[in-house]
Amino acid sequence: MKKTLILLLGCFICAAVFAEGLELPARQNTVSDYAEVVDAAAKEKVRAFADQLRRNTTVNLKVAVIRSLGPVDVKTFGEQLYQKWDVGQAGRGLDRGVLLLISIIDRQIKIIAGREVAGILIPEIRERIEFTVLASLAEGKFSEAAVVGAVAISQLLQTEWPKRAQKGAGFSWAKASMPLFLLLIVSFLLTFILGGTFITTYGTIIGGLFGYLFFGNVGLVLGAALGFLLNFGGGKE
Repeated sequence: MKKTLILLLGCFICAAVFAEGLELPARQNTVSDYAEVVDAAAKEKVRAFADQLRRNTTVNLKVAVIRSLGPVDVKTFGEQLYQKWDVGQAGRGLDRGVLLLISIIDRQIKIIAGREVAGILIPEIRERIEFTVLASLAEGKFSEAAVVGAVAISQLLQTEWPKRAQKGAGFSWAKASMPLFLLLIVSFLLTFILGGTFITTYGTIIGGLFGYLFFGNVGLVLGAALGFLLNFGGGKE
């Protein structure tokens, strides 16, 4: 019992130390430089690229530069900072942001990407950018590290975002689920009430599907009606 109490006490102490190390600072600007190592020209360049990114994609980019993380995990700290600063724009119902976190003394870099951006900034690409930032950091080029990371993220997202938008403009099961469900119900009801066959139901559903794919809800109704009329009585002796 005594050993258990000591173990629990140790856990509480560790948790308290960890929580203290996870103190989250307030955001300064596009570049929040708590280590005071990024010059004004670099901050302005990052801000310009971040503004351009926001205009073209609505993605929010922030950079945080700190002296040291100490015992705190870089990913945990970055995610907490991302949430506190609302980089993802949760206030607007989005998760469309990127935080570049740079720890000078620890030489740790972490890119935190929101859910709507993670499909472009996949882990392999993030690691590649982080390695590039680390190369500048290792040479003591702190301003360059911030710029290199921000520019790489901004340019990649601006290049790939239109492709993402085009993919999103295609067929959406979420939007189609209700019309297609109604199509199935109506097809079976018409067949049952009017005495059709399996061919009637099948033709109605296929006609409605093709109509919906090309002309939306109006096409669904017209296609289903045409499919029903063409196949009504099909299969009967």
